Amino acid sequence: MRDISHKKRIESFQGEFVDHIAHEFRTPLTSILAYIEMLIDGEATDQESKFMFYNIVYEEAHRLAQLIDNLLNLSRLESGMATINCSPTRLKRLLETNLEVIRPQCEKNNQKLVVELDERQPTLNVDKSLFSVAVMNLLGNAAKYTPPGGTITVWTSSNEEQFQINVKDTGVGIEEQELPKIFDKFYRCDTAQDETVTDSGVGLATAQKILHAHGCDISVSSKRGEGSMFSILVPRSLINTSVGD
Repeated sequence: MRDISHKKRIESFQGEFVDHIAHEFRTPLTSILAYIEMLIDGEATDQESKFMFYNIVYEEAHRLAQLIDNLLNLSRLESGMATINCSPTRLKRLLETNLEVIRPQCEKNNQKLVVELDERQPTLNVDKSLFSVAVMNLLGNAAKYTPPGGTITVWTSSNEEQFQINVKDTGVGIEEQELPKIFDKFYRCDTAQDETVTDSGVGLATAQKILHAHGCDISVSSKRGEGSMFSILVPRSLINTSVGD
């Protein structure tokens, strides 16, 4: 006789993984196909309607591409195949680039984006591309769960041990018992499921994996109905005194 329980658990996990991926891919693809068909059938008769249809197709395609990128990054990090190419990187420039990407989404959602960054920000010895993905995932997460009229605040702080990049929102918040699970792959808390939010459940998992690969950490504090704050905790050993890119 042979114990096959471990094999069965792996098969079960693989089946759940495929189900999750199929569902997450199907949602934006269905939307893209539907609006393309309406465009082909001539249902958008005026320029305003056409622009709206094209915009929806673009946003859904962008969401699909972002999901694929997150899954690829997550897979490489979990398998140990990801290469972390660290180099001196100016944090201020990296943050400003990411903020300019998220700003149009905040404006569209009628969200106030408050940026409180000192002129002098450190240069970090990180993989610029991957670290940017982690920051962008936190900004995107805040934008998803902050209702119209809400506020997203970004600032940095430091102490003797570490440097912090903070992203705070006035969104729906997270129940205390769910906080330990939010970095699990494909996990969506009950709060998220109650809202009309499209979330694959891999953004925060990817951010955490990227940060851990750099020797950084991530913390979260949240209260239901009052919003959340995510902080990237960068050890002082990653602060580089050179100029950077």
